[in-house]
Amino acid sequence: MTEISKKDTEQELLQKTQELNERLKELNCMYDVSTILEDNLIGLDESLQKVVDRLPPAWKFPEYACARISFDEKTYESSDFKKIRHCQSQPLKVAGKERGRIEVCYREIKEGVTGDPFLVHEFKLLTAISEKVGRYLEKHIFKEKLEAIGASSESAVNENGGKQSWQVILDLLIRTDPPGAFRLTRKMIYQLFRMKNDSIEQLLNSFCAVNDGGNGSTWCGINMPNPRKDLDALKSVQRQVFEIASSAMGSQEISELIYRWLKEDKSRPLLLATQKRGISLSELKGELSRYYNIPESERIMSKEDLLSIRTGLIRRFFTDRPEYINVAKNYMVPRDFLSLMDKVVGPSKGEGKLGGKASGIVLAKHIIERERKRDSLLNGIEFANSWYVTSDSMLSLIHYNALEEVIHIKYMDPDEIRQEQPFLEQVFKNSVFPPDIVNGLKKLVEKTEGTPLIVRSSSLLEDSFDAAFSGKYKSLFIANQGDVEERLCALLEAISEVYASILAPDPIEYRRERNLLDFNEEMAVLIQEVVGKQVGDYYFPLHAGVAFSNNEFRWSPRIRREDGIIRMVMGIGTRAVDRVSNDYPLIVSPKKPELRVNVTAEEKYQYSQRFMDVINLKEGIIETVPVSKIIKEHGGKIDNLHLLISVSKDGILTNPTLLDWENDEMVLTFDGLFSKTDFLAKVNRILSLLKEKMDTPVDIEFAFDGESLYILQCRPQTRTSVSSRVPVPTNIPSTMQLFSAKKYVTTSHIADIEYIVYVDPEHYESLETREEMLQVARIVGQLNTVLPRRKFILMGPGRWGTRGDIKLGVPIDYRDINNTSLLVEIAKAKGKYSPELSFGTHFFQDLVEAEIRYLPLYPDEPGNVFNTELFQNTPNLLTRLLEVKEKYCDVVKVYRVSDMSGGGTLSVVMDGDVNQALAYLLPPDHVQWRLRVVEEIARVLSAPRFGVEALYLTGTTSKFESQKSDDIDLIIHFRGTYNQRQELEVFLREHSSELTTRNRERTGEDVDTMLDFHIVTDEDIANREKWAKRVIGYEGGKAKKIPLLFS
Repeated sequence: MTEISKKDTEQELLQKTQELNERLKELNCMYDVSTILEDNLIGLDESLQKVVDRLPPAWKFPEYACARISFDEKTYESSDFKKIRHCQSQPLKVAGKERGRIEVCYREIKEGVTGDPFLVHEFKLLTAISEKVGRYLEKHIFKEKLEAIGASSESAVNENGGKQSWQVILDLLIRTDPPGAFRLTRKMIYQLFRMKNDSIEQLLNSFCAVNDGGNGSTWCGINMPNPRKDLDALKSVQRQVFEIASSAMGSQEISELIYRWLKEDKSRPLLLATQKRGISLSELKGELSRYYNIPESERIMSKEDLLSIRTGLIRRFFTDRPEYINVAKNYMVPRDFLSLMDKVVGPSKGEGKLGGKASGIVLAKHIIERERKRDSLLNGIEFANSWYVTSDSMLSLIHYNALEEVIHIKYMDPDEIRQEQPFLEQVFKNSVFPPDIVNGLKKLVEKTEGTPLIVRSSSLLEDSFDAAFSGKYKSLFIANQGDVEERLCALLEAISEVYASILAPDPIEYRRERNLLDFNEEMAVLIQEVVGKQVGDYYFPLHAGVAFSNNEFRWSPRIRREDGIIRMVMGIGTRAVDRVSNDYPLIVSPKKPELRVNVTAEEKYQYSQRFMDVINLKEGIIETVPVSKIIKEHGGKIDNLHLLISVSKDGILTNPTLLDWENDEMVLTFDGLFSKTDFLAKVNRILSLLKEKMDTPVDIEFAFDGESLYILQCRPQTRTSVSSRVPVPTNIPSTMQLFSAKKYVTTSHIADIEYIVYVDPEHYESLETREEMLQVARIVGQLNTVLPRRKFILMGPGRWGTRGDIKLGVPIDYRDINNTSLLVEIAKAKGKYSPELSFGTHFFQDLVEAEIRYLPLYPDEPGNVFNTELFQNTPNLLTRLLEVKEKYCDVVKVYRVSDMSGGGTLSVVMDGDVNQALAYLLPPDHVQWRLRVVEEIARVLSAPRFGVEALYLTGTTSKFESQKSDDIDLIIHFRGTYNQRQELEVFLREHSSELTTRNRERTGEDVDTMLDFHIVTDEDIANREKWAKRVIGYEGGKAKKIPLLFS
């Protein structure tokens, strides 16, 4: 390329770039002008002034450009407007008549510019803008005319050539706002239909007639596209609709209807905003404000528009789930969201939601506030002052700090996630929040000076109808003391730590179990003022806890499932929802308070709460203190404390009127609260009301500050299947009984248990260091992954999952036990171990949701069985399953049930009606075991994936004649591809290998291959091949068809 041609090319490229830049400026200008003119929140004068200010930057020489709009007697100019001979102008036409002009001028000409300084495209841009401004003015004038025209004005009729006022309005609409005119037409059609007008039915039926045997292009069919009508046809229908209306109704009635519909149309911008996907918080708030700034007399909303706006707002802020929307739309109105948005913090252009926890408490609040107007028992129920950080705020933090890779951590190996979590948490805590979020949180901090806050997770998946995520994400208390910057810093750190908990191993495992891992989980945050009062240096509520509609663990046969349960403590409610090692919350049924867990004075004293959680305002931390300390030092200053306290003297509990705070031995029994107040009645009413209105059992969190009862959280209660009652067998030989129980038994039956993981209480207690005890928890977690799911039980001392003194229970997490079928807690008399009824804790909610059964054992109590001989005579398989240090083999023991029973299994029958449970060994049943194995295969064999038409069982298993060395004969009717057949054979061989190992472990018998499978095709069946004959039946019998789950 020559030097000259190269320069020409560069010059041409530069020219093209400049032209593209000019077009971009023009497009941006057109977009901005459209936005200004569509903004219903600003008036005519402000709109036109904004337009003239926006025009000069779009011209080629913006530093010299200026603009002006003239309309009737008014003029709108940009700064330093100066008209010289270099100007462009276009008329502003309204209803075809010129009413003004729009001009763009150069105050002076840039040096070196000759000829016409304006571009051709600039003229086209000005023309387009003049037309857009003209239409805007036309609509504005139309609105003014509507104000001037009275609904029954005689003069309006006379001045418009005999036309009725509604006809004048309709004509104006047709000229200036055709879509608006068609909306009125549709409303009139609906009105005439409600009047059962025959003419309107005939008109619309003729508009799209059914097949009458004539020309197929003119009628509406079922399996073909309907013919398209042109705009003239629609206008003709419009005209005929109003002709029918004028003959069916008086002019006054039509005018009143049209005026009503025009008022309803004022809600249209709000309606469109709520249906707009991805609308920002600021934009939506603007539309809501605009609508409610309209005088109430001018504000009417049709039922269908109101319902559509309600559901749109619910979807925007809360969830798309129909089960939530179907309830919430009956209790939330648009104005509620205007006040809600005053408490929302997030990116100004953000599109995030408020999450599951916020959704639940907001809905509960609206239900209770609506219903208490006719139910006085609901008076005095309050809701904590709350703020909401939107879910996309977390994404803003991630992008602002270039942490995008953390989104994929959920797909990593669980052990790797566990190891990385502490570091990742610190990465989040050291991240910088975007300025708009910081500014919003700073305002929050300024409004809450001195009042402690709780920062709660509120993720999109949390507290839903399908998954509760109980305790999976963090909730953190902050004292909120000090100057604004100190308090803001503490709040930001707490929020970032809650964000980091979304990437913790426990919730990720929980999501993996429920096939929620691929969902784009986002974390919103609910910030609440802590309910309570300051007492000395401490801040706490009088009492707090959780309550449930359904009682899943009943301590008395007289308590029904629907009687509910309350779990409560004095002080902050953390000790009610966490498993603590050395204390006891109070448990009561709101409908059966007389049936207490602890009946005698001795039991009430022994199992009473002795520690409470409080916020130390001086130190700025949450801490655990003895209840006795608070009572002795501050008892006389705490409102209604006497309702919680009984006095113990000589083994007798009393409730005296006068209390000696320093000398009386006081016990937390809550007797006065239950007998002298309506607390239980209130909680029972709340549970029944929310269950009825939300159409699901609920789980609530509450706190009482000494004066008012506050509801802090509400969510659907974790559902569990109701187990059928199986009586405890009475004919089991003592040598086959493993353990029994007669306390706190719930109904269930667990069969075919193949392994027992046993943490020996005495050896666990003898461990010397915390690290050794944590290692035991890790070993249990590893066994949870290698043993067959739901085929083993866990037995251990005291309290599984304890968060306090871990000598009193193995400190496992949910992910360490989620594959077991039964969790057993053992209380040995010669140790410190004592099971604590975990009903209502996050730990218990995990068990219920995963359908893991729970049983406390008291082996040293009279009449209970605990067959240590069976354990002692069975080999420990721990080192065969895991590589562990020898010293842990005395602590953690893994027993194969077949080694105890000569190839049999373990069954546990739990009968809550009689409060009895028995675990016993069963001799081997080779037929039943094989039948269950076939059912297992049928549950996981995906017919569409593998091209399977049907599955059949044949051979000795189908005849109920199997012995321990027999294989399982399967016939697969196959209709897939070659690749599908290859995959199917791999699937079957893998299962066969696993079953061969399982059979060897349970019987000691080596079988070459447990699955003898035969694949047959349609051709094989037609030719009556050997195995195919068994599908259709032959003289030797017919194979048994096995139903497939995924067929």
